[in-house]
Amino acid sequence: MKNLLPAGLMLALLSMAFMPAMANAADNRPSVLPAIKAPILYTHATYYASDRYFMQSAALRRVNPATGLVTPLTPRKNGIFYLGGSWSPNGNRFVYERATEAMNDRSKLFTADKYGASRMLLTPTLGKYQQATWGPGRLIAFIDATRQCLSSVRPDATGLRTLFCPTFMDNSLEIVWQDPQWTPDGKAIVLQVGQWVESGLALDWYTSVYRVNAATGNARLIFRQKQAEQDMQLAISPDGTQGVYSLVSDMIRVDFRTGKQTTVTRPDAGVGASYSEHYSPDGKHIAFAHHFSLDDPDHKEHVIGYIGIYVMRADGTHMRMINVERNNNLEQTIQIQTSVAGWSGDGSQVLLNRTCAHLEHGEYVPYPSLRMVDVATRKVVPLDHAKGFAGEGAWFQH
Repeated sequence: MKNLLPAGLMLALLSMAFMPAMANAADNRPSVLPAIKAPILYTHATYYASDRYFMQSAALRRVNPATGLVTPLTPRKNGIFYLGGSWSPNGNRFVYERATEAMNDRSKLFTADKYGASRMLLTPTLGKYQQATWGPGRLIAFIDATRQCLSSVRPDATGLRTLFCPTFMDNSLEIVWQDPQWTPDGKAIVLQVGQWVESGLALDWYTSVYRVNAATGNARLIFRQKQAEQDMQLAISPDGTQGVYSLVSDMIRVDFRTGKQTTVTRPDAGVGASYSEHYSPDGKHIAFAHHFSLDDPDHKEHVIGYIGIYVMRADGTHMRMINVERNNNLEQTIQIQTSVAGWSGDGSQVLLNRTCAHLEHGEYVPYPSLRMVDVATRKVVPLDHAKGFAGEGAWFQH
């Protein structure tokens, strides 16, 4: 059975022919070199020619944004999928998921050094282990999707244990975990669990946010809300005290300490949807993408779609656009999707996942790559040789 593209990666993690790293770093160097040197992990995927929403293989790569040099970290082989990628606190190792097409309901977690060598198996038992996140201390949190539980393990593969298994209202419908997020002191994990629940002939989306003690596994529900027929994606502040939900019609700030909710004012650039919110490392700002449409003044029968990248303060004020581009052309031969992947450690750059799909022989063929935007100057640095998708924990923050 073919491996379906995981939820959340559908728009950005798409196919491109395999491209090995250049031997000469100068060949991979972007036109404008940023000062940021912290490496970025990303997933490079290939897809079946007959169905480009099903992965044929996936491999992990590392790119140096200061040089553009791409380093392969895992091999590429049909039917093997290396996914995720979260840096250790010192940046010497990373944790990732390995799955196979033959057993697409099972996967294992490994760590490797920054060159992809010295691999160590963390999860010897059978299970679907996903969304691994390396904490500030000596623990790695991850989701056991087979049992629908939050678990942890030490980097030396000892201490594998279940931390917390929520109680769900209906196990027959889809359950969606967001990546576990560690508090800065490494003592707790904050995470959202979403679930669809039947409500008559419709479905309601329930979002539950928990704070879990990493030592004891004791969990406290800090927020829960129902949304009719619409899922809610959540960005959690670094200290775990607040979050921003993205909806089709609104962005909502929530203070988990008080439960107070505040609707965030939309950008002035037209009605649309905001998504992929990410807090800066210091928690003072939020970057997000906003997809909107405007009437074409020259061609009244046409509507032009745009994707703007915005930055605002964490309280929802002082919103400003730092990048914008059309997501299509009049001939509909090009479609562009862009989302925010994260921030640099110093908060000066925002990392984007960008996919440009070209209409070729009646089918859109996607070409993914990474981009960086300077928050102060709005200068865009394309990392054109990094052809893939960066996820949570992909940009080393220290």
